[in-house]
Parts: sequence; C-alpha cells; structure tokens
Amino acid sequence: MIFDTDILIWMHRGHPGVAQFVNRVPVEERNLSVVSYLELLYGARHSSDLRAVRTMVADLFAEVVPISESVSGPAVHLVESYVLAHRLDVSDAVIAATALARHETLATANGKHFRFIPGLDLKIFRP
Repeated sequence: MIFDTDILIWMHRGHPGVAQFVNRVPVEERNLSVVSYLELLYGARHSSDLRAVRTMVADLFAEVVPISESVSGPAVHLVESYVLAHRLDVSDAVIAATALARHETLATANGKHFRFIPGLDLKIFRP
C-alpha cells in the first residue's frame, strides 16, 4: 500500500486515528512515494522536525519508492489527461502513478484528488 502525504502529516502530528489506520497494514506492506517523503522534509521547520520525519519513515514504512521510468511515464500521462478537468498537480500525479505502476492501493484522506483516475484503487482515511 502506498500512503499519501496527508496520511504521513497526520502521523507526524500524532493523530491517534491515523495511527490505527496505518497500523492495520503490516509494516512490510507500507510504502510511500519519494515525493511524499520530500514533501514531509520540505515542511520541516527545524532540525528536530527533520529527525522526527526520518525516524518516522524509517520505523513505520518498508520502502520509499523512487521515481522510475515505470512511474514517470504514467505520471506524465496523468497530468496531460487531468490537469485541465481536475487540476491534478504534479505531486499527486507521481504518487498516483507510483501506486498504479506497483499495482498497490493508495491510502489517502484526499479522495477528491484521485477519484477520477481509472484503475487506481483507493483506501480513504476519514479523520
């Protein structure tokens, strides 16, 4: 399962409901796109935030999935197809393409960002 950035932000902030949601998935099946990891690092305000993000990702997720050729091509296609009608942004396109390329479910609290993407299996977290 690929976890969207919003889930990771809730985890970082200590939301108990999202912790239960994530913990229902075995650790070895928890993955995230490198884009989500980068977004978390970018949101850090000081060095302790950076350490907390690195620790959370290392402890709770099996893999940070890089942007590969199998991800970048579908991400370009998604943006070309949905930027005008749905305002799909680049980060969400890469995260969705990662899930599609790996045939994994995407866990998110922002279903509206992804619902229109054919073939994308979503698991929605409701805080």
